[in-house]
Amino acid sequence: MKKFTNILVFTGLLLAVNVFGQEKQLSKEEAVDIALEHNFDIRVTSNNLEIAKNNASVYNSGYLPTLNAQGAANYSKKSNENEFQDGRIINNNTKSNVYNANANLNYLLFDGLGRKYNYKRLKETYNLSEIQARQVIENTILQLMTAYYEVARLTQDKHTQEISLSISKERLT
Repeated sequence: MKKFTNILVFTGLLLAVNVFGQEKQLSKEEAVDIALEHNFDIRVTSNNLEIAKNNASVYNSGYLPTLNAQGAANYSKKSNENEFQDGRIINNNTKSNVYNANANLNYLLFDGLGRKYNYKRLKETYNLSEIQARQVIENTILQLMTAYYEVARLTQDKHTQEISLSISKERLT
């Protein structure tokens, strides 16, 4: 009796795993969402687009002046003890504090229109990055749809062949 219940429980578990292990069919929209979310080429291209967007600004083209600032502080404490031949001892304790600060503001008045062309180059690099990102996304979706429809075609072929086999078996009988 115990073996029978164990077999019954085991069979029930196998059926439950089989029933809950099946997935629903994947729609085109879900496949596209998954591909866009998990594709590394798209992630890399998106990051390159963000870099180009950050670079394509007035801040990186050389239009603004540069400011350099430096500061330093030095503290020194020395202690000397001098003993003379007549027996006198002199202690010298010296302290020194040195502070230094420096600031430079540089601006190039004319550089042969280099800043203007540098700014245009950065803008064009950003435009090129946008086009490349769009191309990567479109190619990924194209490959995904090709694979999706190939699976659909193969599934339909399987179904058609199963129907053909059942008709052939029916004719044989």
